[in-house]
Amino acid sequence: MSDTPDDRRQFGRVTPVQRIRGPVGPAGVYVIDVSLAGARVAHQEPLPGVGETSVLTFEWEGRTYSGPCEVRRTKLERPARSRFEKALYSTGLYLLRTDPESHRLLREIVQASVVRALDEQKANAHGISATAGLSFQSAGGDEY
Repeated sequence: MSDTPDDRRQFGRVTPVQRIRGPVGPAGVYVIDVSLAGARVAHQEPLPGVGETSVLTFEWEGRTYSGPCEVRRTKLERPARSRFEKALYSTGLYLLRTDPESHRLLREIVQASVVRALDEQKANAHGISATAGLSFQSAGGDEY
């Protein structure tokens, strides 16, 4: 049995349906994927060091998640190519002690992502493009 981070993960991660933006402490981040126990975020501003804690806050469908998190790892994804450009980092966060409402919100984000993936698989099995549901044509368009 290998000891890679994916093998130690207690809960599977999903990519949220909507783009989620919020801060970890004072630094702005985008949530790339999330589970009931952790999140991976993309950021350009520095976050606390590995092992240090901060607070992750974001809004999803009009509700707010806010909870303490521990930085588990940070990886440089794209270095700055000039002094006018910022580097891009990916950081894994372990979510600590969430209150019941925040935990419920995490469950809803995971559920929405799983339901969407299942709907896309069903559509694919029926020969429908995954993007077909994103566009439609209304009836009777004689004028522009």
